[in-house]
Amino acid sequence: MAFHGADIYRLNCRGCHEESGHGTPPEINSVIDPVRATSAGVIIARMKKAGMNMSRANATLLAKQSNTALLDRFHKGGQDMPPFPQLSEPEIRALLAYLRQLAGVPGAEKEQVAINESPAHVGEQIVRSTCHICHNAVGPNPNPQEILEGAIPPLSTLTSRTSLPEFVRKVTAGSPISMGVVPIPFRGRMPVFDYLSDDEVANAYLYLTLYPPQE
Repeated sequence: MAFHGADIYRLNCRGCHEESGHGTPPEINSVIDPVRATSAGVIIARMKKAGMNMSRANATLLAKQSNTALLDRFHKGGQDMPPFPQLSEPEIRALLAYLRQLAGVPGAEKEQVAINESPAHVGEQIVRSTCHICHNAVGPNPNPQEILEGAIPPLSTLTSRTSLPEFVRKVTAGSPISMGVVPIPFRGRMPVFDYLSDDEVANAYLYLTLYPPQE
């Protein structure tokens, strides 16, 4: 599969930061300004608009520091942001190139590159960056009453309790689940991820089948 930075963003970041990159402040911050801060040209333009001049050398130094801080967020995570160990260095570079384009950094459209991805690795990105937002890796499978009370099933039991077609439908379009002492179909709390294709969701199921979550 040939993926671009836009795809890597969609699989790993969009679940929290939205399609626009602006997130949902104050809980989830925007990525736009931190990315713009990695561009010396943008820094100079901002300073000029504020009535202050800055040399290219100083702007370049600030942009380099901002780029290092942004890379550290991907590798180490932050207060509320998880790290992304599933992403390789080429994938992170492609992601940053897309983020620069999303943030409107001049010339960023020329930085976009394609990366070949295996189906299992596509699934890994979805599981680690989207599914893990809510679901624990392992744990007991809750009964309908526990689900009604707010329990979220772990990923380790997913492939045994849900077939591939059911999983794809649940993620991309939504489907009812049994809840309560007397099990009744309810919509449930899981959001619909309509920006994921059927094949990509199937890749997540494949990843969980090949690499079952463990303690």
